[in-house]
This record gives sequence, C-alpha cells and structure tokens, in this order.
Amino acid sequence: MIELLMKLGPWILGGLGLAGGILFGSFRHQQAKSATADAAAAKADAARAVAQKQSEVDQANAAASAAGEQAVVNRASADQAAASTAREDLDAELDQIGALRKEQQ
Repeated sequence: MIELLMKLGPWILGGLGLAGGILFGSFRHQQAKSATADAAAAKADAARAVAQKQSEVDQANAAASAAGEQAVVNRASADQAAASTAREDLDAELDQIGALRKEQQ
C-alpha cells in the first residue's frame, strides 16, 4: 500500500495542483471580467456626464448670444430715441434724473 502511494503520490499531488491552478485561474478570469465591466460602466457614466455638461454649455452659449443680440437691438433703439429727442427735452430729462451731459454746446 505504501509502495502504491509512493508511486501514485506525485501524480495525485500533480493532479491536485493542476485542479487548483485551473480553479484559481477561473476565479481570476471571472474577477477580471467583472472589473472590466465595472470600468466600462464608469466610462459610460463619464461620457453621459460630459454630454450633459456640453449640452448645458451649449444652452448657456445660445442664451448669451440671444442676450447679446437683444442688447444690440436695445442700444440701437436707445441711440435712435436719443437722436430724435430735442435738445431742450434731453436737458430737461437729464436734470430730472440728476445727470450731467458729457458735452455742453
């Protein structure tokens, strides 16, 4: 019996080692697949966050552009109104709000 164990012992140990290695490799492979899936999910979340922020920036830029265009229209309207106001009326309005004219003529 001991003689048989001495002959088959290395084979049994080798088989156990091989089975352990296969089992260990299988678990490590599964762990790597899980980590890869987690990384892919994090990348997708980051891409969604970037797209959301870019959308917010685009909306803010559009609002700023519209406000700039409205400011140009308002300025042109104010300039036209000021140009069409009689000098005496302008002086009276400036006196009413306590403002001074930049140039006195």
